[in-house]
Amino acid sequence: MIETVIHKWLRVPHILHVGDDIHPRQTKVTVVFVHGLANSHHMWKPLLKRVSDAHTRVITVDLLGFGNSPKPEWQTYSATVHAQSLKMTLRSLHINGPLIIVGHSLGSLVAVQYAGLYPRHVHSLILCSPPFYRPPKERSGRAIIPQPEDVYRRLYSYSRSKADLAKKMAAVIKKAKLLDANFTISDDTLPAIVSSLEMSIENQTSLQDAEKLTLPIHVIYGKLDPFIINRNIRQLESKLPNATLETVVAGHEIGLSKQFTAAVIDSVHRAVNDTVN
Repeated sequence: MIETVIHKWLRVPHILHVGDDIHPRQTKVTVVFVHGLANSHHMWKPLLKRVSDAHTRVITVDLLGFGNSPKPEWQTYSATVHAQSLKMTLRSLHINGPLIIVGHSLGSLVAVQYAGLYPRHVHSLILCSPPFYRPPKERSGRAIIPQPEDVYRRLYSYSRSKADLAKKMAAVIKKAKLLDANFTISDDTLPAIVSSLEMSIENQTSLQDAEKLTLPIHVIYGKLDPFIINRNIRQLESKLPNATLETVVAGHEIGLSKQFTAAVIDSVHRAVNDTVN
């Protein structure tokens, strides 16, 4: 009851579960890793030892509704809510130096929202497999040719309405090694998955928000990623002098491609060096 009053009625953001906090004594920069939909901080485990050093603090979290973080069923899991919970968490860890956020999929949308809400706290973003979709065009009396975004929204909407089918499909796809091993759809995480799909991905403004940012943005995505609209990312790069783009031979998941993993690690090292130097 007290928790409901604090978080639902007083709207105090939740503090997320921190999976890893590698904290050297002389920290000069902090790198925060944010996972994607239906995943957890465990997805970043293979990278951590290769990005931590004597001056870099490395943190992984479970987004609200996932992993070991709180899972309020009443919550609206928008990118703003996810970003506010991340801010509350980093504040509780006394993060006050330069911050680099590495986000995958949904986590990349959260990273963009965080940078928009708290621009003074973020030095740069590394966005992995960002599902950037433009908002639906206003319908008029004339027929409009369906855009790729419309197809994805129909797919996600259908998935939200068929939870049992989505669980079975996820199990089959994981068995075929097309999804990260930590990708999980369960009764506990289903409310966050459904709401995040609707509020953070289907009804997003992330691309427009990213286009307003002035900090360094590096985007990495797989050439075989079925959830990416290449045109949108290319437009982002063409509009922003602070945005760079890197493609790898991979699908959506980082952990299933050595080339993708190496690209993320190299990008973190470059961002850390740019921040420190």
